Amino acid sequence: MKYIFTLFAVFYFFLLPINSDDCENAYQSATYGYQHTKTSLEANNIEHLKYYAERAIKSIEEVQAATEECGCTKANNASYDLLDNLNKAIEQEKFETSRFYIKKSKELASDIIGFLDVCLEENPSYGLSEDEENLLAQEQQLLEQQKKLLEEQKRLEQRMKEQKQRQNEVRRQKAEELILQKKVRENAEVALQEFESAIIKLSEALECDQAYEIIEATYLKTNEQLNAESLDATKAHYAAKAREIAQNMLNQLDDCRSRSTNTDDNNNGNE
Repeated sequence: MKYIFTLFAVFYFFLLPINSDDCENAYQSATYGYQHTKTSLEANNIEHLKYYAERAIKSIEEVQAATEECGCTKANNASYDLLDNLNKAIEQEKFETSRFYIKKSKELASDIIGFLDVCLEENPSYGLSEDEENLLAQEQQLLEQQKKLLEEQKRLEQRMKEQKQRQNEVRRQKAEELILQKKVRENAEVALQEFESAIIKLSEALECDQAYEIIEATYLKTNEQLNAESLDATKAHYAAKAREIAQNMLNQLDDCRSRSTNTDDNNNGNE
């Protein structure tokens, strides 16, 4: 008796009608997912590609949930594979690798639509309740959705174009600034070297050799250092070094004069 009841339960399960509303919703979401995946595949940069891949994921997640309810098994299984490939595409750093997974995703999205078509054909209740007006309304919704996608794509492309222009402008300004920085470096380092030479001559004339013993060429800058700072920072650097050299010289000359005065006082005292 228990065996007969089990067979009856299984037989009854297969006779249960599949929820056509859920499969119809799945079909619409699958269509959106396919369109997003197709747009992602047509992208010419990884940011654009990933943006539409994320939109495709949202649509396919709806397909996955709806096909579980309506019982379209092949479409449901394919939705898992499709989500896996879309997520892999988003995880990639290289454009070509990411695009490889998007290409596979597009094929799977097309398969899902085909599986849903079969499910609709095999169940007479699918689609029969839709009259021509409803079909036209759905077509209009798809056209409006396509229009929005195209408009959004244009806005994204415009933002990317503006961003690239700003980057090029920053590079151009930095290149011009670097030319000025190199000119400042050339003139300033020559002037500081001449300043050092003058200090050495002055120190020798005043018999204060220690006045130039502390001078070191610590003001020299490389191209890499110039590139990492602004023109104002470069000017400030050489101005600070000039003050440092001059101040050190003055301090040493003061020490020399103090020692000379002390020596004279001691000599006078001895006399």
